[in-house]
Amino acid sequence: MTSNSKRLTFVLGLFFAASALVAMGPPPSQDDDGLPPDRKQLVIGLDLSKTNPLAKDEAFAGRAANRVAELVSNLPMGSLVKLRTFGAYKSAQNPLEFDTRLSLEYTPAQLAGEVQLLIASVPKRLESGEWRGQIRTNILTFLSDMNRVTDCADSPTTYLLVSDGIEDSKLANLSRAGTDRDRLPAPDPEEFKGCAELQILGLGQGVKDPRRTDELREKWQAWSDAAGIDAFVGLHTW
Repeated sequence: MTSNSKRLTFVLGLFFAASALVAMGPPPSQDDDGLPPDRKQLVIGLDLSKTNPLAKDEAFAGRAANRVAELVSNLPMGSLVKLRTFGAYKSAQNPLEFDTRLSLEYTPAQLAGEVQLLIASVPKRLESGEWRGQIRTNILTFLSDMNRVTDCADSPTTYLLVSDGIEDSKLANLSRAGTDRDRLPAPDPEEFKGCAELQILGLGQGVKDPRRTDELREKWQAWSDAAGIDAFVGLHTW
């Protein structure tokens, strides 16, 4: 397609979108900041630690990609989406940092399609060396860092992690069942107050013991409750 054709397609797209809005009547109400009052915030974290199935299992990556894309596609206009990779403590080793607000120019369906392709491609990106698999899993630090730049009081906020949920850092090591390090430290009860939800997709993947998955779910449920998050969802599969 030529550049003129692309430009025409874009202009026509805006024309039809505007026509549809006119046919629907007045635009929806807005807050003082000009954004829809039903907007949401979604913080997506992709765990690149080598033990996480997202790093090496294309089938799992595909399922996770579909799940996350569905959530993105259902977000209201004006919602803010933040997408990050995590694992190592050093931020330089986490290659992805992407923020966008959904609008007529960048719709939920468009972003959902891109997010789906990206998450499904994680194993190949790591295998090719484009991204580096990481030897630590700093989940708590990632959540704390993102909370510093995300205001849960602005709109309902969900933290969505594609991770096995096995913290492996200086704060805790949940891979060492039955040891002193097999516990999450108590959170600041005010740090995540007002945040709507924490979801972990892939919880306990790789441990090969449903009892251990249940233990991990209980640990993260207790941590989430103590941190002031309204709801926790930990899915091994779906």
